[in-house]
Amino acid sequence: MKNCEIILSKESRKFLDDLRLYLLSSGKKSGEVEEIVHELKVHLMESEKEGKPIEKIIGRTPKEYMEQLSDEMPNDYLSWIKYLPIIALGAFSFIIIGDAIRGELVYSMLQLVGYPVISLLFIFVLMYVFKYTAGNSLSKVKEIFIFLCIGMLPIALFVGLIVLDRTIDTPLVHLGSTGSIIVTSLAIITMILLSVWSKTWILIILSLIIFVPEIILNETAIQESTKSMLNLFIIIIGVGIYLLISSRLEKNKGRGSNI
Repeated sequence: MKNCEIILSKESRKFLDDLRLYLLSSGKKSGEVEEIVHELKVHLMESEKEGKPIEKIIGRTPKEYMEQLSDEMPNDYLSWIKYLPIIALGAFSFIIIGDAIRGELVYSMLQLVGYPVISLLFIFVLMYVFKYTAGNSLSKVKEIFIFLCIGMLPIALFVGLIVLDRTIDTPLVHLGSTGSIIVTSLAIITMILLSVWSKTWILIILSLIIFVPEIILNETAIQESTKSMLNLFIIIIGVGIYLLISSRLEKNKGRGSNI
């Protein structure tokens, strides 16, 4: 496997990584994507021995090739849709734990509807961004800027929901002390089970990024307004960096394992 990676040029490896991320972000079956990447990798290795550039091998620009290949492959939206309730459940568990730390387990009907909607919207936007960055040659500065903006998006939406909730009166759901303990425990268990099921630490890592700074800042004598600004800044930077790293890891996923 290592010899294959040495033979394949850096440019071709990047192209295959981008292709994998582009197709997965377009809702294609992961099995079919890996088969295509494997076949193309073999073809690229054979053609590179003759000194042919990628454009000559695939017959068009990488972006045009990705778009054409995506159009030719069937979509697998049903497989993606079945994960949406799981994603919403994970997101709501995440919110519950945060509110439990602040001692605010009281929700309006608008919040109960708005939180899952915002979470799902963020997932769709994130998939589009992954597809965009994979299909376009971006500088590192622009790529970092994009993911920092994406890191700000859910925060901005949740803040908007809070403002909207203050202007629109909807019924409140009070959990009480016992209910809060039960719901918070279930939220923690849910996050752990989802992490085990998905074989990823994303929920745990995001929890640490968002909640740990808040807990630490609450133990300081800093003014509340300054705490809020510092916490928001840390979250934006932390989430942006995490999404950037996730994008790069997704691009590199399966590298060296297809042959």
